[in-house]
Amino acid sequence: MFLSTLEEACQQTGWRVHAYVLMSNHYHVLLETPEANLVAGMKWFQGTYTQRFNAMFRCRGHLIKRRNRLWPGY
Repeated sequence: MFLSTLEEACQQTGWRVHAYVLMSNHYHVLLETPEANLVAGMKWFQGTYTQRFNAMFRCRGHLIKRRNRLWPGY
């Protein structure tokens, strides 16, 4: 779901992903932004991914809040 949402964001924004690392509690993306739309695109991407994740796992709220409860050291 993460990658399909990222692909959708790229189609909407024109981003080009050169590399990514998906970890258990965060991610890194190396991307090229031909237009000045990084902030708007990331807002859409993270918000949409959170909504989809929450719907799939029947959760509510921010993913970061949930992560902090699961791994208190972060």
